[in-house]
Amino acid sequence: MLLKFRILNRTTIVCFEEHYIDKEFPYPETRNDTLHFWKSSQLPPPYTEMKKKRWLWQNKKDWKKYKEEKKTYINRKLNEKQ
Repeated sequence: MLLKFRILNRTTIVCFEEHYIDKEFPYPETRNDTLHFWKSSQLPPPYTEMKKKRWLWQNKKDWKKYKEEKKTYINRKLNEKQ
C-alpha cells in the first residue's frame, strides 16, 4: 500500500490518496485519516543495531556510506582518547 499525505501544519498530516499494490491483501481504510505528531522526550540512540542491517536501507550505497561514516567516527573517538 502506498499512501500520500498532505501536511497541514508542523504536527498534523492527512492521508489523501491510497494505492493498493496487492489487491488480495485486506488493507485498513486510511483515506482522510488525520495523524498527529507528538514531541517525545526520549529518542532512540543515533547508532542503533537496526541501522547495521542492510534490509533496513533502501539504497545499498547509503548503507555503505553510513557504515564508513560510523567507522570514521569511532576511529576518531578512539584516537582522541589516546
